[in-house]
Formats: sequence, C-alpha cells, structure tokens
Amino acid sequence: MHYVILLPVKNEENTIKGTIEKIVSKLKLNNKLSFLVISDSSDSTDEIVSKIENVKLLNGSNIGLGFSVLLGIKKAVKLSPDYIFIIDTDGQVDLDEIDIFIKESSENKNIDIFLSSRFLGKNLIKYDYPKINMLGTVILKNIINLFTNFKVTDSHGGIRLFKKKVGERLKLIGDHTYVQEFLIDASQNNFKVKEIPCKWLKREYGKSKVVSSILLYIFNVAPVLFIRLNLHKKLFYTLGFLGLFYFIYSLFIKNENFLTIFNISMLLLISGYLLEAVKNVILYIKRDISHND
Repeated sequence: MHYVILLPVKNEENTIKGTIEKIVSKLKLNNKLSFLVISDSSDSTDEIVSKIENVKLLNGSNIGLGFSVLLGIKKAVKLSPDYIFIIDTDGQVDLDEIDIFIKESSENKNIDIFLSSRFLGKNLIKYDYPKINMLGTVILKNIINLFTNFKVTDSHGGIRLFKKKVGERLKLIGDHTYVQEFLIDASQNNFKVKEIPCKWLKREYGKSKVVSSILLYIFNVAPVLFIRLNLHKKLFYTLGFLGLFYFIYSLFIKNENFLTIFNISMLLLISGYLLEAVKNVILYIKRDISHND
C-alpha cells in the first residue's frame, strides 16, 4: 500500500522528528511512504525537517491550518496514494494507534474516511480537558450531525485516514481550520465515515495555535460553516421570497409599509446571492491550490 503522510506543523521543533520516526516505524513494513510536511513555523522546525531523508517540506505561507491542509492534500493526491493520513504533530496523538487505522482500513474497504474520536470510549482524554473547549466541541459536533448525514462524536480528532478520491474531490473555503468543513464536504460527496476511539494525550510542549483564542476561532469558523452548509441560501432565500409574497399581499390591503417590506425582501435575496457568489469565487481560486508552494 502507498500512504502519503500529511503533517501540518507550526513551531513543533520539539516533536516533529520523533513523530516522523515513530510513523516510519509503524508503517514501513511492506508499505510505500511519502511524507509531506506543511510548515508555518518560525522556530527551527523547518531546519529539522529539511535534514530528514525522503520528507518533502512545503511552505504553508502562514495563512492558516485550513490552507496548509488543503495545499498538502492536493499535493498528496498527485502522488497517487491508496490512502492519505493527516496526523497532528503536537504530541497529543498516540502514534501507536496508527496500527488500528491500518487494520480498520484493510477490513472495511467500503469506508472512505476513518476519524479518531476522543469521545467514543471512556477515559480517552489523558488530562484535564478545559470545559470551554469541551463545550465548543459538543456544539460543533451537533452542528455537523444536524446538517449532514453523519453522526460523529468528535470533529477534532488528531488522526484522519482517507482514500485518494476524498482528497481529489475535497473543496475548502476556510483558511483558519479544516476539521468541520472537511466533514461537511465529505457528506456533500456522499463519502462513508467511521470513527475509531483514540487517546488524547497532554501536550508536553507549547499550546494549541488553532484554538489559542475561543473568540477568534468562532469568528473564523462560524461564517465558513454558515456558507458551506448553504444556510445563506436556505435562510435568506426563504425569508426573501416570503417577504415578496407579503409585499404583494400588502399592495392589496394597502399596507403603508409595503416599500419597506419590498426593500428588506430584496436585501435578503441579494445577500444570499452575493454570499453564494463569494463562495464560488473562493472555490474557483482554490481549485488547484497545489500550484501554490
């Protein structure tokens, strides 16, 4: 089997070499491995990676995790792998669990995506997980389950394994992160997902860069989810057309606010149209992001 190992990193000088060595030890037997490290680092991470044999280092341009992952996936697809791994490099993933993903993928050929879950079993989180983070995870998980055909327990797991075709069809508009949008896109493409219970270890070095600020995370993620779930069309178009019907009714009953009703209705319809246009423009620009090293 040919696996592409995708490792997004930002200032992981203390863990990146050990992570790569451990992955090699778990997968090298009878497998072809290709490593892509997409870096937004300002420490010595890039220097360390550049000295490791058979590892390709890509510049993530410090735009965000979502951008880096999309760039890495589109590069990975061009290597024609059987499967692509995305593995966190911050030390919170138990790399011994890679064996479980390999076993599951060999036994479940009908499954397109395998996700790690910290909540599929008891005592998988090996430290005092912040309550605010837990609340956010529960909210985001429920949003995914409400608006897609999945029933996941965790959208933020540190290991993902998926078939090449998933990467080929993947479209992302968000740059800050990718985890929820990845699942939304997978649902829209009718891919099959299976979760695997996995541990979540305490970080020995540094802090999370993606969720460094809860408010910033919400600010970046909420608009992306709103658009990728097509809520702009469902909400604005529905209210806009209802408003137009009420506008016509207002003309018959001589409602003096008929012009205001018309203006609000048109504003809603135009807003929905413009948001859809913006989404399509972003997807068009990113359609071959792999050229942007």
